[in-house]
Parts: sequence; C-alpha cells; structure tokens
Amino acid sequence: MNKHWKTAMTAVLIGSTIIQVGTPVLAADSPQASVAAPSNYGLTDTIRAAVKSLAVESTPNGTRIAATVRLYNGGTQKTRIPDHQLRIRSTDGNEYTLNASAANKGALQPNEIGELVYMNVIDSGTPITISQLSFVYVDEYVYPKTETPLLNIPIDKQVWYASATGSQTAESKEWGESFTIPGLNSGLRYTPTAIDVQYVSTAAPSAGASAGAGTPASAAASAGAASAGAASAGASSSTGTGRVALVTVLVENPGVGRETMPDFRIDGQTEQKNYTGKRTEQGPITIDVGEKKYVHFAIPMDNNSETLKSLIVTTTETYVQAGAQGATPVSTNFDVGRLSIAVLAGGQTDTVQASPYTMGNLITMDPINKLIDGKTEVSLMEMHIHDNGDTGYKTVVGKFKLTNRNDIPVPLPAFQTELVGEGGVTYAGTRQSNAAATLNPNMGYVINYSFNVPKSETGQQLKLKLLDAQTAAPYKSTIAAIQTAATDPEAGGTAFKMYPFDITLNDWIIATMTTPTGSSLVYNYKLSLNLDIKQADDVLLDNNFSKLHFELVDNSGRIVGTADSELTGPNKLVNGKQTVTFNAKSEQLDYPLTLNVYESFDTPNGQAKRFITSLKQQNG
Repeated sequence: MNKHWKTAMTAVLIGSTIIQVGTPVLAADSPQASVAAPSNYGLTDTIRAAVKSLAVESTPNGTRIAATVRLYNGGTQKTRIPDHQLRIRSTDGNEYTLNASAANKGALQPNEIGELVYMNVIDSGTPITISQLSFVYVDEYVYPKTETPLLNIPIDKQVWYASATGSQTAESKEWGESFTIPGLNSGLRYTPTAIDVQYVSTAAPSAGASAGAGTPASAAASAGAASAGAASAGASSSTGTGRVALVTVLVENPGVGRETMPDFRIDGQTEQKNYTGKRTEQGPITIDVGEKKYVHFAIPMDNNSETLKSLIVTTTETYVQAGAQGATPVSTNFDVGRLSIAVLAGGQTDTVQASPYTMGNLITMDPINKLIDGKTEVSLMEMHIHDNGDTGYKTVVGKFKLTNRNDIPVPLPAFQTELVGEGGVTYAGTRQSNAAATLNPNMGYVINYSFNVPKSETGQQLKLKLLDAQTAAPYKSTIAAIQTAATDPEAGGTAFKMYPFDITLNDWIIATMTTPTGSSLVYNYKLSLNLDIKQADDVLLDNNFSKLHFELVDNSGRIVGTADSELTGPNKLVNGKQTVTFNAKSEQLDYPLTLNVYESFDTPNGQAKRFITSLKQQNG
C-alpha cells in the first residue's frame, strides 16, 4: 500500500454519526425513501461502513463468529475497498481475526452499497461476548510487519448469540407492536396480527425442529402440499398430519417510493425447542407507498402440546469459502436473530367484533383480505343446532347470504369456516358440495355450512370464523370473526324460516296405501300438505339450494320412510295443497307416526341436516 492510502486511512473513530438525509447511503432500496440509517462510520474519505449483523454460535467444532458489514461509496468514481483484516474484540480483551468471504467485492461504484461477509470458527469452549469490530491494515511486506488500525466500531446489542433457547440480546417487541427490522436496508414496517396453530396434511413428517437458532435457512421444512380443502378440515393423508403455527404479519410502506420486501423469516420458540419458519408467499413481494399487505409465515412444530412463547425475526447470510484452484467454493449459511416478539398466552390472536352479532347484519371483513372484495357483502342469516339422537353428536348449521354490490359479475368467494365453542375448542365447517361459480350484480346467493359438535355443546356462546384457505395455502388465515349463538327449534312448530323462505304448514295428513303381495299386504305412506310459502326478493336460487327432508318415525324411534322435496325447479313445493310420497314399504301398519321435518343439503361428507320441527300424527 502506498503512502497516499496510508494517509487517507489513518485510524479515526468517527463515532455514531448518522449520514445526513439526502445521501442515499444505507437507506431503503428506493433512493427517495426517508429511512434512518444504522450507525455508520468513515472507513476512508469516501467509503462509510455500518455493521449489518454479528452472530456467535456454538458448533461441534467450536464457536463460530460471523459478521456482515455494509459499505457505501459516497465518491464520484469507482473506489477500491482498502486492504484489511476484520477483527473482533471480546469483552475479556481477546482479539480474533475473521476470514473474508470469497464473494466479497473488491471495489464499489459511485453511490453503490456493498456487503462484505466474514467468518471464523474459534476452537474454544469459553463463551465469547463481542465488544468491538475493527478494520486493520496489515503490511506483511516489511519486517517486522506493521499493523495500522483503519476503523474501530463499538458493539453493544448488535450481536445474535445463538443457543438452544435463543438470544438475550435480540430487541424485544410486544405482540401487535409495529417494528422495522434492524440492520436491513428497508423502511418497511411490520405488525404481527395473528397466530393460529392448525393441522395440515404433510408429505413427510414435520422437520421444523432445530437444535438452535443458527439452523441454516435450507433446513426450513414446508408442511406439505395439502389442498386447501384438506387443510381446512384438518384431514390426514397416509403420511400423517403436521402441526403448524401460521403467523400473519401486516407489512406497510410509510416511505415515498416502492419497496421490495427483504428476505427474512419468522421462527418459533417454545420452552424446549426452536422451530424454523418459512414464508408461504412465493417470489418477490413489492409494497407501494402507503400500501398494506399481509404476509404469512408457517412454522412446523412437533405434534405435542408445546406452545410458542416467542417469535424470532431471522435473516440468513451466506459466507463463501474459496477452495483449491479449480475446486467449487463451499457456501455456509448463518442465521441472525433480529427481533424477539412475545406471543400472547393461549396463542390464538384473532380479533372478534366486540358486540354479539345480529342475524342478517353485514359481517365486517378484514379490509386487507384478498378473498372477498370490499363490495361483496356477507351476512349470516341463520345458525341452528340440533341433537342427532343416538348418533352421539349434535350438528350446527350456518346459512350465509352473499350479495354482489359491484357493477360486474364476481366469482363467488370460496371461504371456509371454523366454529369455536366454549373453552376454545375449534370445529371445522363443511361447505355444501356445489355452488354457483359467479355472483351477478345486486343479487344475493345462499350457501350452507355444517359443523359436527359434541353433545355437551350448547351453542349459546360461539365464535364463528371465516377463513381464507387460498392466499397462504395449504394453511388458513382468518378474514372475519363474530360472536354468535345457535338456536335449537322446539318440536311442534308449524311456521318456520328457511331463508330466503318463510314457510307455514297450514295442514298435513299422513295417508296409508296398501298393496297386496302374495298372502300379505305392504303398507306405504303419502303426506298431504297445505303450505304457505313466501320468498325474499333478489336472492338467486338454483338446483344447489337446500331441500325439505321428511322422516316418518314409529313409536320405537325407527325411521319407516323418508322423502325429499325441492323448493326450486319444476317439481318444487308451491303454495296450497300437494302430496309427498315416501319411499317406505312395510308389512306392518304403524300408527301413530311422527313427522320430522329437516332442511338438508349435500356436502363432501354426505347429507347434512338442520332440524326444523317434529309433528305427532293425530289421526289415521
């Protein structure tokens, strides 16, 4: 090195000087973004330096120390990065030299930002705590060799000390608190909004557990490629199910230029283990000025009762070790924990509207959700619960009305549902099998969901969640949640609602028919009805709409005949008198019979029924 370089790089500690606003050094990706830079220092008269990351991790071979330093050339011409060694000083006074990555730049163009990576493994079992990072020029061509300090940077809480339980030095954030990510060249702000533990089908056993916070990013395991439908129902494939915590993060751009979201992930931490997370969205994510988006991180976990106590915002750096001449360089990834976010007790963080829901009112959707646009209205019209008798469980049926307030047709949103009962127990909803593909302007459409719940469920205090199973597939995210209750109709009623119908059963008679068969008679039954049916306007009804399902039950509780009657199509029930024939053939005349009336619809799991009323036969 010549005398000019030595003079220019005399060791001067500049101090924690923030580069002035208007100079794009270490600012966001957009040169116009107004973002506070990390503390940076003068390395030369034109190059400034800042510490992006420092990581200390215990490995089987010793203590691995890795550093990433960001440099900025504020000059007007290409400038060579001065020859140097990067050293760290521990709090006990020891000094260690880190090896430079083979991928490090040797020079910077004007206004260019470059990152230099360094790493070394120290054969020492003694914990190392870093207090200072130094650039040192070593002249080995003189005897004795000389060393010239170029820059010393004090280190306080910038180090990630990786261990089985994470780091005590990561900046802590409370749940729901907004943050920027320290050390990253970005002004985007992030807010954790929801965390939901769910089970999904997996292509292989969950492999998310890590031995410590330093697990390479390549170790992150996807929870599988289950379909959204299977994920919603918690279905298991032949390869089993995986327990996954899905973290939803709101990202927003408060700057003055579009930004691309930097690469990072969110890991999970319990009392016993660390688990590696992975972002579900693929490809680059760009955020316009003032825009807000959700991003999701899936954290595969063991299938046990462990609960997350914190989340770790983690970035991954790459160190490249040059091999012998002609050999392929070897890359090593190392993780750096940036922030620690406390997880609320209980894990569930979905927000529910404060007041109990009133049937027929619009359900407030998350305005940032991607599944249901702001001009598609969703209302819960009915919610009923009934006991299925000796089947051992109850059924809850919810009926939704969707209305398109756009001026063009829109796809019918295929949201999924979950019901949360008392004590926080969650039940997956099953959507009716078939539905219209599109929804025309100013038209409503009715769609049903059923839930099987234990007999202990009263239905008095329920939380109903609407889920998006597409955006973060195969995982589900909540787009709306309401407090509601399910009603249990009493037997004997002859007027009932079956939205969009109001139906009154004015009169009914069960008639017996006999058919000679050899030496015996076979009995069959017909139901004569006198109905009054009123229908709400502007609701589209097609052949997917529910049917009325009738059951004839004898005194022993046996079903002796069933019949289905449609409310749409050419054979629909109408006002006035009509006859329904049962598919019953019995060699014994049963009297008196009980008529059970249900609303029924088809689901992928078979027929779902909602109890309406039960009527006792009074005459033959």
